[in-house]
Amino acid sequence: MLGKGGILFMATYKKRKFHFSRHWKLHLLTAMWAMVVVAMVVVAAKISRRAHADMTISQAMIEPLCSLALPANVPDTAVHLSGFTVHFNARRHVPNYVAYVLTHHPSRHKTHRSPAFYACPTVEGCPMPNDYYRSHYHRGHMAPAADFAHDSTALAESFAMVNVCPQTALLNSGPWRRLEEKVREWVQRDSVLLVFAGPIFSGSAPTIGPHTQVQVPSHYFKVVLSPWSKPAGAIAFIMPNDSTASAASLTRYIVSVDEVERRTGFRFFTALPQHMQQRLKTTCNDYQWFQF
Repeated sequence: MLGKGGILFMATYKKRKFHFSRHWKLHLLTAMWAMVVVAMVVVAAKISRRAHADMTISQAMIEPLCSLALPANVPDTAVHLSGFTVHFNARRHVPNYVAYVLTHHPSRHKTHRSPAFYACPTVEGCPMPNDYYRSHYHRGHMAPAADFAHDSTALAESFAMVNVCPQTALLNSGPWRRLEEKVREWVQRDSVLLVFAGPIFSGSAPTIGPHTQVQVPSHYFKVVLSPWSKPAGAIAFIMPNDSTASAASLTRYIVSVDEVERRTGFRFFTALPQHMQQRLKTTCNDYQWFQF
């Protein structure tokens, strides 16, 4: 016989036992789902790290990436100068493009005295400095002098006329200059950048120059590749060479590298595997570049 206290104990025990048997499966299922979710997160992180590793460009790939694939009918003379290479078009008398590796130099400083522009008589089609005289166009650097302020030889050679294109005052002193400054900010963060810049022609191009008929581009492009960021990233810009150029917002000029290829006929990053080319040419994380 159970007393009143015994009956109360058994009732409590049965209640707790029933309570446990009612919910243990739910607790076990929840724990199993939690383990599955954790495992999925771990696997996703490993895949992401592997993908990022696959999207990092090695030192050995830097030099091959500096050469673009051009259409067969485009005249192209490679002029190797200190710090950068000009691919010059003797028919248009301007570069097809310039390419160089920009590295972070703590000693880089502003240029206080500009060297003189000079012609390159050994390069076929190179214009004279005074071909721009009274043309209402600036001698626009494709490889900017300030990028080589740490190297007196490269700085002087940036004033070679093979590195120059006709630019409107609004473009040269506005968004083009602002973009050059932005690139120098980016290299402080990324240590190494590959920079490409050149003209874009659409339709019949006007010309300037009493000695050489220098063709005037309608637009300019700049492509910047960050090879060692994780993952590697690229950004591209196209700017008009007219009175509509504005430095108010650089982001308005962002395009895909694919669009630059379409407008120029040049092909970028051909030394890379196809999946890397596809990613770099079609995607751009604006925040990655303009958060800095």
